Amino acid sequence: MNTLYKNGELYHTEGIKGFSEDYIFLARGLIALFEITQEKKWLDISLELVEKAIQRFWDKKEGGFFDTDEEGEGLLRLKKKGIADSPIQSVNGSAPYVLLLLGNITSKKEYIDFAERNLETFARYIEDFPTASASYLISLYAFLKGIFKVETRDFFEKMLRIFRPFKFVFYKNIDGIVVCEGTTCKRYESWDNKLLTGLENNTKKGE
Repeated sequence: MNTLYKNGELYHTEGIKGFSEDYIFLARGLIALFEITQEKKWLDISLELVEKAIQRFWDKKEGGFFDTDEEGEGLLRLKKKGIADSPIQSVNGSAPYVLLLLGNITSKKEYIDFAERNLETFARYIEDFPTASASYLISLYAFLKGIFKVETRDFFEKMLRIFRPFKFVFYKNIDGIVVCEGTTCKRYESWDNKLLTGLENNTKKGE
């Protein structure tokens, strides 16, 4: 952050302005850092990066993120809007999940709308070539299943360590554990077998 994020501008490396993937991937990393530390500054920077990515790289006509903006030089003026993971995750495969996650943990519906539009943009291509982008399919699965939000104080570390796809944990000063799937929430008073069984069953089903 100190070296490559200067005056609101993210750089890919020293002297080279960041591409859309730099903004989206760094934002995703900062969301994970926020979950572990619960330090809001990381969430705030993540939101800032995603807002800048939308402003600079989002295709307002057809949806999806271009790799660069119009201020590039030479060959960098040839903007691309890729979806294939080759070999790293593509920005348009990963961005819907980042947008969906931010939309759910901040209650900003506009991010969820962007996620849906991003998925729709490449739906036909992925239907024809489903192996082109595993990151897109993961984002699509998260969109269909929804984010699994957990709020707890006494069991925060335990909930962080449990594997469950699309889970996000908040440290909240409440008794027990509150688990929300979509708009449906359930409170567990203690760390009991019923909670563990529910988590295990959902994980086995990939839910």
